[in-house]
Amino acid sequence: MSALRERERELAELGAIVGQASAGRGRLAIVEAQAGLGKTRLLQAAREAGADAGMRVLSARATELERDFPFALVRQLLAPAIAATTIEEREALFEGASAAARGALGLADDVPSTAPTEDTFTVLYGLYWLTVALAEREPLLLAVDDAHWADAASLDYLSFLLPRLEPLPVLLVVAARPGDADAHSGLARLATDAIAHRITPRALGREAATALLAAELGAQPEEAFATACHEVSGGNPFYLHELARTLRAQAIVPAAEHADLVRELAPERVTRTVMLRIAGIRPEARTVARALAVLGEDSDPQLVAALAGLDADVVRDCADGLRARAILDPAAPLRFIHPLVRTALHADLAVGERAELHARAATLLQDRGADLEQVAAQLMASDARARRETVETLLAAGARALRRGAPNRRSHTSGARSRSRRRRTCAPRCCGRWSPPATVRSTAQCSTRSQPTCSPSWTAIRAC
Repeated sequence: MSALRERERELAELGAIVGQASAGRGRLAIVEAQAGLGKTRLLQAAREAGADAGMRVLSARATELERDFPFALVRQLLAPAIAATTIEEREALFEGASAAARGALGLADDVPSTAPTEDTFTVLYGLYWLTVALAEREPLLLAVDDAHWADAASLDYLSFLLPRLEPLPVLLVVAARPGDADAHSGLARLATDAIAHRITPRALGREAATALLAAELGAQPEEAFATACHEVSGGNPFYLHELARTLRAQAIVPAAEHADLVRELAPERVTRTVMLRIAGIRPEARTVARALAVLGEDSDPQLVAALAGLDADVVRDCADGLRARAILDPAAPLRFIHPLVRTALHADLAVGERAELHARAATLLQDRGADLEQVAAQLMASDARARRETVETLLAAGARALRRGAPNRRSHTSGARSRSRRRRTCAPRCCGRWSPPATVRSTAQCSTRSQPTCSPSWTAIRAC
């Protein structure tokens, strides 16, 4: 991984915040910048600093595929920590008010006698006390990347933490693009909260861009050439890296007489440069990359192999080739080097092929007993949304969302529910009017309830 350039101020701020949180003063850092300016790299630096300071680091990256599913990000963030505990430790974590968090984490079935929780406040309060319980063991760093794609319920959880954060040894670091949230969204509440420390990395200056090019190209670029590269990329580090890879692939010498060639490789052609790199590798690797773009990052390699129609050993070899071509992140199992790469691959698929792959992905996930939300996400991206079985799956996913305590959120199931009502034949004498279930009515009532004051001591006993 190349060195971070012109990020000394941002790194110093993150280091200071890590020190404060590890000493017991909860903090929130918002890393806000447009795509390609280094949010993920700064988040990685924060994770490393937190680990060095003795904090337990829990990470999650929001995706477009899961943004309509309540608490998808929370599960990604907290579930691994829960899974690593013994049965006795897990029971201790879910004592008292924390028990209400089981449904949000998909753990309600662990205790069959536990009644589903329909009160959103109760679920958020349970998640808060679960966070407290984890922080009692060791200071926590919660790192959330691409929060502009996070589901609303998970953003509610992060917002719920804010007024209760300062007494906790917890650092929340959130990376997001600016301008991707309306003024009343959970992300906007995070970014504008009084406790938030905003970190806004800027585009690189010409000197830093020249140094980056020299490192990537293995030769010092001439001034006119470096100036053209900086102008074309706008100083965006990701675009500069992409540009340098293209220059290397085309054996363009970084001399002044080639400056005009650089201007033909504008950042709008990132998709083209990514696809050119893909085109240079074996067909099986292209199939693997497209399968991963459909399934989503960090997918099970066996699942990727099944969707790609390849042997698992072939997928592993292809993944190594994709890392060598700067398509996959070399430091992660199956993750693209940047979200823009995944977007480029997904957009390059023909509409029909893309829909068919999502439909097949849904079938594979269902056959493997995956969560309904994962199956529903794939169905919503396919052309199977009008089928009866699809509507039933979406309705079931919506019902599970209700049980997790996020019924006041409009979800992907609303359209399916409408279609299901129109097509219903089991009650021909029905007048067509529909009354919302008690779960929805009770949630509307509880949403206007004033929140009880929480104990300022993070070591307080969790009581129901």
